[in-house]
Amino acid sequence: MATSSSVIRQSEPVHAGVERVIEGAHAIRDTVKEAGAGRRLPSYMVGLTVMLIVTLTARALDESQVGFITELLALSAVALLAFVFLSSAVRSLTRLVQSAVSAVSEAISRRLVEERLWAYAAQDSRVLNDILWAQRRDESELVDEPRASSHSSQSEINAERRIPTPIFTKYY
Repeated sequence: MATSSSVIRQSEPVHAGVERVIEGAHAIRDTVKEAGAGRRLPSYMVGLTVMLIVTLTARALDESQVGFITELLALSAVALLAFVFLSSAVRSLTRLVQSAVSAVSEAISRRLVEERLWAYAAQDSRVLNDILWAQRRDESELVDEPRASSHSSQSEINAERRIPTPIFTKYY
């Protein structure tokens, strides 16, 4: 087995600095995962928006040469007002974007699963037969309304709904 210089095997001694870098990378990864969690992301977005507004205000105040106390009071007021007036809008917008991204990713994953299923079905005629039979059954259930249960058997109900009878193949 060829080893590269970037791969560290468990049996080799690891320098303490490398261990700290690896632990730091894991900590950063965990922090990013936590920040991207569905419940906390809107709150983080509110914080980022308030920080952006305060930073822009601080740069504008630096150019106007106001005193420290005036700048501190102005930045505190801007932070409070930005939080009060923008928090609900930013949270709502973030949740809307999250739900849209979730819906798109679910649609993509469903499409990929369906493509894989059809690719597999193209290779195996039994699977293709089962899929086509299930589709016909679903289509006939959508088209036909359920009738009153005056029929004497399940086969008569299936015949009336035009549900194809499954063909069971015996494998010897």
